Amino acid sequence: MTSLGSLPNELLWAIASSLETEDVISLSRTSKRLYQYVFSDQVSRAVAQAKIPLCREFIEATQSGTSSAQALRKWAKKTEALAAAKPYSVAIIGVGQTYLYSKGALWYMHNGTLRLLETRQSPTEELVIDISSLLDKTAFKAQSKVGGSFSFLHYQEGVLACLFRYSHPRRGGWLIALDVKKPAVLLSTEVASTEKLFVRHDGEYLYYGVHVCNDYDSRKRWVLHGYNLKNGKSLGRNNFLHDLIGAEIGSTICFEIVDGFFYAISNQTTYEVEEVDWTSFYHGRRFPLSNPSERVLEKTEDKCMWRRQHLEGPLDDRWTSLALAIDETTGQLTIVESRKEWLGGRTTGQRTVYKTKVVFPTKRAVTENNSSSSHEPSAAPPLPHASPNTFHPFSTT
Repeated sequence: MTSLGSLPNELLWAIASSLETEDVISLSRTSKRLYQYVFSDQVSRAVAQAKIPLCREFIEATQSGTSSAQALRKWAKKTEALAAAKPYSVAIIGVGQTYLYSKGALWYMHNGTLRLLETRQSPTEELVIDISSLLDKTAFKAQSKVGGSFSFLHYQEGVLACLFRYSHPRRGGWLIALDVKKPAVLLSTEVASTEKLFVRHDGEYLYYGVHVCNDYDSRKRWVLHGYNLKNGKSLGRNNFLHDLIGAEIGSTICFEIVDGFFYAISNQTTYEVEEVDWTSFYHGRRFPLSNPSERVLEKTEDKCMWRRQHLEGPLDDRWTSLALAIDETTGQLTIVESRKEWLGGRTTGQRTVYKTKVVFPTKRAVTENNSSSSHEPSAAPPLPHASPNTFHPFSTT
């Protein structure tokens, strides 16, 4: 009987090309010859280009000219570690009052200094920033002796967003954005509320949101504030996410900035604890960072963003996680939701990860007789190229 290991390389590639990447990795572990074949640099590069061309490991290997086989092994370790919740590498930072881990960058505070450790680059030195000397040049200096706590909010494209929260719960705090490469303060502004405050930004624009009561029905809704980081000017206060339900970031609602757009996705339909509508959908909003107005706000349609039918079985919302990610194969923006469910009336629950493509309706084209042509839904456009900073669905803040 012929074994796989005795097949010629052409047939092995025909088999490998029809499998998912995880199955190719599993196939390599069945024999020494198959391991050497799969993790040869030529085959590893072909597998990555065909299956996961936008994964961070392969992009970095291509840019640096390092081994594609090593990149594929790193990808396999990362994927298996996340699936099994068992890290393949552990590091301990012995000091630090507060920390933030984002896209391979570990930020922590020690003795009044901000410290950056790039864990993916095997660094021998840390970037150290004396934040007190930077803040002395801003309006925050007058509050330096007021009691409060300092925390990290978000890090992307060389910009670190931080929050100083006053000890008194109703006083609010200060939002500070730092360019860590110069280093320099890009933004320092006082915020009236820190209620579930979150920040999303790229290198040019910053938006922060708070969950506050509105004036007409006393329900808490999301309010956004935008800033241009290049000139420090405010882009105004916006409440056009008022109809987007969901209060728990990373569980019922998530926010991200991708390719010049601000995205908000919710898996909730009603404020009621018990769902009345037995079919649920994802609800999405997006707008360009440079023009935060309701006129250009785009909304998803329920028929294109189906989530689940509640007759499938009960679920435990305490285990639900919700995030946005770039698909490593297609480059499409994708909703990644993990749910603990009791499908089909089973007595034991199981956690399942679901991926749904983000789809917005295309804009109507106006004809000569002023009538609008029909429009079909379209997916959020894929990134023209992925970068090492492409985010992954592992952050809930």
